[in-house]
Amino acid sequence: MCASLEDERALEIMEITLKMVDGHFQVALPWRHDPPFLPNNRIVAERRGFLLKKRLLKDEALFEKYKTVMTDYIENGHAEKVL
Repeated sequence: MCASLEDERALEIMEITLKMVDGHFQVALPWRHDPPFLPNNRIVAERRGFLLKKRLLKDEALFEKYKTVMTDYIENGHAEKVL
């Protein structure tokens, strides 16, 4: 089976960027476009945030679970608070 041009480009990106970091392999994401095209989705994100807030205010147990997970993400450096 012959690899497509996109497959070949993805392999090239992985080969060029592959490195060992703290005992783990790290590789760049094989975007189709560099930098990737990321459309403005602010309206959708704000709406989802509003609906999530509404849901969490109704369900205290879900809020506590959500808060625990988010705190863990922040403490582990997987997320950060934004204002």
